[in-house]
Amino acid sequence: MLLIDGATYLSNAQITAPGSEPVTLAEAKAHSRIDTTADDTIIASQLLAAREYIEALIKGPLIQRSYRLRLDCFPSGNTLMLPGYPVVSVTAIRYIDNTGTQQTMSSGLYSLNADQSPCRVALNRSSVAWPGVYVSEGLWSVEVEYIAGYANAAAVPQALKQAMLLVFGHWYDNARETASPENLREVPHAVDTLCKTFVRTRWWV
Repeated sequence: MLLIDGATYLSNAQITAPGSEPVTLAEAKAHSRIDTTADDTIIASQLLAAREYIEALIKGPLIQRSYRLRLDCFPSGNTLMLPGYPVVSVTAIRYIDNTGTQQTMSSGLYSLNADQSPCRVALNRSSVAWPGVYVSEGLWSVEVEYIAGYANAAAVPQALKQAMLLVFGHWYDNARETASPENLREVPHAVDTLCKTFVRTRWWV
């Protein structure tokens, strides 16, 4: 949990899976010069793990999916920060009003600033303040559903896809041998180099 501008960020849950992967099975096999189909299931599993590894490293999703951010109240200022990058759109902002009834905030009252990192939802000039909410310690009163990530594999920066391939190749090659757990946990130093320019001011709840 994080406390920012008087609001406690309780959780940030992925609610849909990515529709595709940044690196295909064929690309991974070509990278590691694998010419058999015997390990296709293992390769697909390791590619998924490699994508998750890179996402954890840069603290953001590679391929678009939906998230649900929950807070105990609205921030004291006029902006609400969203974890991850890039944020594509805000689907809805819901809140529990002072009577305990769930409401959906009009999309005309706020706008998304996707150029900043972290991305932010800001009240429009016509909006005086965030709506009043029913606050109960440890429980959510504000819910933001949003979409984050690159649109498709073609939109994912090549450096991040190369980092994925390096992680996959390292795991695949070592898994075929009698590798120590420590060796499997380590990845080539080039992975950090490829990813470091994408680790901006981001955070994860």
